[in-house]
Amino acid sequence: MRYILFMFIIMFYSGCVGAFVKVIDIPEEVSVQLEEDVKEYERYELKNIKYKKIKFISSTSCQNNFLTDKPSSVKNAKDQLKYIAFNNGGNGIGSVKCEKDGTSFGKNCWNSVSCYGYSLKVYKKDNNLVLKSTSGTGFFISKNGHILTNAHVINNSSKLLVYINKKEYKAVLITKDVVNDIAIIKIEYNSTPLVLQMKEKSKIGTEITVLGYPNIKLQGNDKKATFGYINSTSGVLADKRFLQISAPIQPGNSGSPLVNNKGEVLGIITSTLNQKVALKNTGSLAQNVNYAIKITYAMTLLIENNITLENIIPTKDLSRVKLVENINDSVVLIYSKR
Repeated sequence: MRYILFMFIIMFYSGCVGAFVKVIDIPEEVSVQLEEDVKEYERYELKNIKYKKIKFISSTSCQNNFLTDKPSSVKNAKDQLKYIAFNNGGNGIGSVKCEKDGTSFGKNCWNSVSCYGYSLKVYKKDNNLVLKSTSGTGFFISKNGHILTNAHVINNSSKLLVYINKKEYKAVLITKDVVNDIAIIKIEYNSTPLVLQMKEKSKIGTEITVLGYPNIKLQGNDKKATFGYINSTSGVLADKRFLQISAPIQPGNSGSPLVNNKGEVLGIITSTLNQKVALKNTGSLAQNVNYAIKITYAMTLLIENNITLENIIPTKDLSRVKLVENINDSVVLIYSKR
């Protein structure tokens, strides 16, 4: 009886008291992407490469509630290290050590694993970063050359270029929000901005259009339009920051505007549900499960950087042909050299 009472008290404590350790929740599809973007280097590997230590980092994988939470693991703790390193501008982690802490009432964990090491910037022999150059999409939000895109499109970039009608423009980073995967860059250009729909909530069933530059090495550098619907007003694990859409997207569509039939921007294309994760968890492949961060999450960055939006109110729905023609000049190709 005492044991049962003790367990009840601990369960109540675990459920009602917040965790005392900062734990980053890493969804499995993010974990898969981190495997590609951030490598863990063993000590012997560091002897044969050129690298720079960015900073000492640490993480804890913690199971707060043994009934509902996933068990702590070394993998989760290392994924957190990779996430921290990536957001510090790194492409590797090194000198990593992990310890199983067991039950820790001080940390409010039934069981926990702690890891620590260094975030690294790893170079090739010619001093170029190991990470390759990538491309993405962006769109104008002001008449003064401000461009909205994803933070992951420009992350770790040493040089940013924007292409308009095959002409090259050097871009500068104005600001970025890594948590919501949003960035603003700027070029010297008299631009035509898109209208951002900040007032009305998006609804399931809304017809949408995506315009961007997918897979330019394979499909060429002409814009591609895809069409679909808003399937949900939340993303992975019911994340309310995102819209789920059925319009097909590919690598390179990141940063593309998601617009309604009036040409108003409802969101920024961000990601697609990872097929490996879907197959592992459900036994089947996901079909057209794609996500866009809601445009309202860009408002803070706009205010902080004194970017004035155009007060244009579209009045009617457009045909898809006319819609694409109207937004075409506002969508640009971004090339990020890393």
